[in-house]
Amino acid sequence: MATLSDVNLQIAGFGYVFEAPVDTEPFDLAAFEFGTPTTYGDWNWIGDTSSDNMIEFSSEGGEAESKRTWARIDVRTLTSPESISATINSVNLHNETFKLAFPNAVTKGNRTDIGSTGGSSSRALLIVSQDPDTSAHTALWFPNTNIKGGFPSLSLEEFTEIPLTVNVLASLTHAVSGGGFVKWSFVEPGTTSGGE
Repeated sequence: MATLSDVNLQIAGFGYVFEAPVDTEPFDLAAFEFGTPTTYGDWNWIGDTSSDNMIEFSSEGGEAESKRTWARIDVRTLTSPESISATINSVNLHNETFKLAFPNAVTKGNRTDIGSTGGSSSRALLIVSQDPDTSAHTALWFPNTNIKGGFPSLSLEEFTEIPLTVNVLASLTHAVSGGGFVKWSFVEPGTTSGGE
């Protein structure tokens, strides 16, 4: 039960998106300092993302349905599988962004060629939020995702954005004690186990 002394409120005034090989453990948020890569562990910052078009999550499925027998009603509840996706709008027009968005792209000199089969990337994601007043950090850890890039969005007044569509998958190795595998975790400072 929450009490007034342990309420944890946060405004996500700043945010940083990191990527790493699938199933990479999150780094310790207590030691994290943005701009100091040695505190990122095995993670790579993907560069700036849009503050006008923030990361947007959506989910489908997960509905509960009551099952009955011939003799009785509401005997059991079944929950349908849930799929989670997100859109991250990168504003970092760098070759590394295009490699993440389109892994089959080929860099030739000063250009990146993206073919009809741009491909998708299997990566772990760590989305770190920072409160501008308290400087407190929290994070969402996705140990296994599939990332696919989209065509850049142009504007007269805003940064050019490259949409990254993320499909959240279950971990390949991190099990949940209640059964199944980790799909996502909420991470606080001092927590590096990824919810195991």
